[in-house]
Amino acid sequence: MSIPSEETGSLREKPVRYVAEEVITSAQNLEDVLLFRVFGGKHTGAYVDVGAGDPNWDSVTFWFYRCGWRGLNIEANPLFVPTYALFRPDDINLQVGVAQRASAMNFYKVIQNAAGHGGGCLRSTRRHCKSRVTLKRI
Repeated sequence: MSIPSEETGSLREKPVRYVAEEVITSAQNLEDVLLFRVFGGKHTGAYVDVGAGDPNWDSVTFWFYRCGWRGLNIEANPLFVPTYALFRPDDINLQVGVAQRASAMNFYKVIQNAAGHGGGCLRSTRRHCKSRVTLKRI
C-alpha cells in the first residue's frame, strides 16, 4: 500500500486490506502473530481490547478480525469512533473510559500525526508533554 498524498486524504481514511491467511502484523511488536501461534492458528474466537486505539494501525486485534474473530473494542478517544464503525462493523465498539467505579475522569488525548502516532511524546500528561496533549473530562 502506498502512502496517500494530501489530495487523497489521510492514512486513517484508507482501508488496510490483507488476505486473512497472510501473517502480516498490524501490531507494534508482533503481538498478533505471537498470539495467533499461542491459539494454534484458530480462525474463530472472541477478544476484548481495552484502550483499543486505531482499528487498523498498531492494532493487536485487527489481524484476528480479518481472520474471522469478533470482539469488544473499548476506546475513549472520539477520533476512532468513525473508523471503528467503518472497519469493524461486526464488533461491539464502545467510546468509554474504564475505571473501578462510575465517575467522571480526566482523559488525556495525545495529539497525533497522520499515521496515528503521538510523534514521540511518551508521557500523556500536560506537565511532561504540554504541546502534544489535550485534556477532556469524560
